[in-house]
Amino acid sequence: MIERLQIYKDAYLLTGKIYEAMPQMEKLHQYTIGSKMLDASLDMFKWITLANKGRGDERLKALDAFLVNFEQLRVYLKICTDFKLLKMNTLIEFFKIIDNISRQLSGWRASTTRTQ
Repeated sequence: MIERLQIYKDAYLLTGKIYEAMPQMEKLHQYTIGSKMLDASLDMFKWITLANKGRGDERLKALDAFLVNFEQLRVYLKICTDFKLLKMNTLIEFFKIIDNISRQLSGWRASTTRTQ
């Protein structure tokens, strides 16, 4: 089951934390950057699912799409950091989870490339 994958668990944790942190933002930022962050984090599940179901090139394409989506989320979080839209403790939590997801993604991609 996909829910057993650590990358899925971490993506779920990150999505929940983003949802919980949105009230920290001013209303304007909640509806602009906050909603984009939440959408990007929810989109990660689509790419994780496709990568999990796919093999070979299909999996690599899904992982590449995941990476693009993931990088967008990182940019949104960097904006939150630079403009102090969220508390620093919240951002530190986010970046720890982002780092875990990034490592898992790299490992999954390397493993898929080796088996081809």
